[in-house]
Amino acid sequence: MSLRCLLRRVVTFLGPVGVGKSTIVNNLVLFLRSHNYKVVVVFVKAMHGPIYVFWILLARLLGLPRRFAPWFWFIKMGYRPARTLIILSTYFDAFFLLPLKVLYVRLLRALGYTVFTEEYLHTGLFDHLFEYLVLGIRDSVAKFPLYVMFKFMFRYPPDMIVILDGDLRDLVSRWLSRGYGDPQPVYVLLQRWFLLRYVKLLSPNVR
Repeated sequence: MSLRCLLRRVVTFLGPVGVGKSTIVNNLVLFLRSHNYKVVVVFVKAMHGPIYVFWILLARLLGLPRRFAPWFWFIKMGYRPARTLIILSTYFDAFFLLPLKVLYVRLLRALGYTVFTEEYLHTGLFDHLFEYLVLGIRDSVAKFPLYVMFKFMFRYPPDMIVILDGDLRDLVSRWLSRGYGDPQPVYVLLQRWFLLRYVKLLSPNVR
């Protein structure tokens, strides 16, 4: 891969937690900036921003373990509002947070920046699909934001997608060490399948 193919592009790194996305992106940023190129990193993740703050405050109010993802514990501990809160969070991501992030990324590229993104609409969509699968959410109104994210993902793709992978046992070990609390093997296996099969099949710019 030549340096020129990265310049003034949106380059997205996808892959399971602990596979090395941040390390590679940080090294690329340091290298490009040392050569006086304009480069920026943007995180395009679901359940972040205001909705993340909301979940954290709610989890602390209920005394849930702080080192785990709050939405996971809402589901695992059987709180009745979990289903409604997940649906509302998905609507927020589909119609506000993720489109806003993508707009910001495209604006930076238009201004001449090379933009590296950790995650993108692909993993945002997968995370919500996984939550819906765990909760058994199937009604059409609830699934509408998933359809919106799906359409948005293919209308505004990054210029290049790099999918990173690793040994499953190492990935699960790293996931556990970070204390996220999610059902690690199932999540990691499904995410790998989604990224390596589905994204590659429908995204010709995968590397």
